[in-house]
Amino acid sequence: MFVFSSKDIKHIIETTITTMEPTRSRSHKPIPAYVLFLAARFAHYFSSPELLEELLEATILAIKNVIKAKPEDMTLTAYWISNTSVLLHFLRKDVGINQATDFHQMRIEALLLDMVQMIVVDAERRIEKILEPAMLEHDTIAGMDEVKFQSDWAFLWRGSMSKASSKNNTAKRASSPLSPNLTSTSTFAGSAASGTSTPNPPRPLTRTSSSSMVPLANRPPSPRQRRISPRTITTMLSSLLFVMQTYDIHPDFIHYVLAQLLYYVSTEVFNRMISNKKLLSRSKALQTRLNLSILEDWIRLNNLPSKLHDQFAPLVQLLQLLQVLSLQEDFPTWIETLKKLELLNPTQVKRVVSAYRFEVNEYRADGPSANDGPET
Repeated sequence: MFVFSSKDIKHIIETTITTMEPTRSRSHKPIPAYVLFLAARFAHYFSSPELLEELLEATILAIKNVIKAKPEDMTLTAYWISNTSVLLHFLRKDVGINQATDFHQMRIEALLLDMVQMIVVDAERRIEKILEPAMLEHDTIAGMDEVKFQSDWAFLWRGSMSKASSKNNTAKRASSPLSPNLTSTSTFAGSAASGTSTPNPPRPLTRTSSSSMVPLANRPPSPRQRRISPRTITTMLSSLLFVMQTYDIHPDFIHYVLAQLLYYVSTEVFNRMISNKKLLSRSKALQTRLNLSILEDWIRLNNLPSKLHDQFAPLVQLLQLLQVLSLQEDFPTWIETLKKLELLNPTQVKRVVSAYRFEVNEYRADGPSANDGPET
């Protein structure tokens, strides 16, 4: 037990909480929880309920103030999650104190959950800054950013060439260095009907009048773009995991935090894709799926619960739909496909069907249409 009086509480709180710096030493990490519990035992068994209440009130307020002063200090928050968990455990294990501190235990538990949520919110804020370039812009396979889409240029170019044909003969038009070959099979995706793909994407169009012009797609990415990838996110997750494990945070809390962050990544990518027509294509779905697999590999490599993969399930089904949409030959095939995508609601499916972007030379089956989605 730790003998003290009411006048000593301020010093105890300052020493064990206010001025305490996080330490990685296994024997020193839980010192605040040990001291506060021993003081609580003395107050309960050898002093008065008032002294016990005063001690616990001061403890809760001091931890709140320390955390509030540095809300972005993940190490400090993890340290106090650990100590608060240990203190709460000790209070519940002691039969006498457990009954006398029921109200304060609820407050300590609420404080504990608030700190866990603070870690989640802070990590989400950090991930949000790099989410789009990491998951939606990073090219795991070189050349995917050069894929051309029919709605972007093929039909427009064909229209401009039709206007030119009124002033030029057919032979002259065919010999133009800017005339695209719309029947070429050299696009990245190849022919979906044949089930094959070629590694040579169409090169971006350039002006032939100046050899010094550099195609925009061929310009090297900025240093920031080169750095950011799905591994940027996994590095952040690894750092967070290391901090939580270092301070012996309970595995249930660790898994909760990671589940929340993976769910955040999944839902943000899902919502950004389905709300942006430019992202609703087969090549973008393939690119995003490859990026997502890096996060899945991270879960496996760190021996985390396999149920964490469930956070990606709706996004995975969206990406699957985008990759097979143009292969739906008939209505029965389409219905069978939808049965396997039970996590997508009718509104989402119709949005994908109506806004889907076909690549140049991508096979276009007769179905489905925007009206062929499941019933709402």
